[in-house]
Amino acid sequence: MKKYLFFENLYKGVKAEKSFYWYCLFRQISLIRFLPLYAFFSLLRYFRLIKKEKYLAIRWGFLRFVNNIDEKAERFFVKRKKKIFLPCEDVYVISEHPRIVLEKAFPRVIANVYDIEKGGFTCFKEAKDFVSEDDYQAYGTFFSPLMKRAKQKHYIYGKKEYRSPFTYFARNLFHYTASYSLMMLFSGLTGIFSLYFACRNHVNHANIFFSYLERYNVLILNILPVVFICWLLYFITNSTALS
Repeated sequence: MKKYLFFENLYKGVKAEKSFYWYCLFRQISLIRFLPLYAFFSLLRYFRLIKKEKYLAIRWGFLRFVNNIDEKAERFFVKRKKKIFLPCEDVYVISEHPRIVLEKAFPRVIANVYDIEKGGFTCFKEAKDFVSEDDYQAYGTFFSPLMKRAKQKHYIYGKKEYRSPFTYFARNLFHYTASYSLMMLFSGLTGIFSLYFACRNHVNHANIFFSYLERYNVLILNILPVVFICWLLYFITNSTALS
């Protein structure tokens, strides 16, 4: 029985096309010219206004201008392998991303072929289309495209593997609830602190500050921009910590 792992489930919601781009950007600042374009297409993809193939083809377009792709890809995964679940050697890693980025990190990779010069996939397949048989084991999450038809299911979260779907669901629920709650809390506190620093130069700054807190319209108008920027950064980076 063959074993398959969906690559996109390895990094707890971190998108490979975004993570690898930021890694290359910090080492090759000229790639910053792609940032506005990628932010725009990330929003389009979030609202499902463009297809996945077109989105990934555009997002991986920076590969053409990356110096020493093989070396950067290898170093990129060396650091991140310490934080993810590493499959056994007999597990096939399936991905919708370019094979050229993944083949340096995993011995068995089934992925799409990406033409760097043309900036597009020569033949794009979704993950579920790579597997034709029904008798196989799958490693992934609840929403992994490989899990539905799998005979045996292994749920992965970070470096851990769960055989019980209930335990896996409880772990995910706690993580996302805590992450989003903290993100909203810090956004609100930032908005409140901005009100405090805006009136601290006045003589009666304490009274003015508390009067702002009593006016809900003023409080909301100061918090909403911060929340908007926070969520915008989340859409771009896909990281609650950076947001």
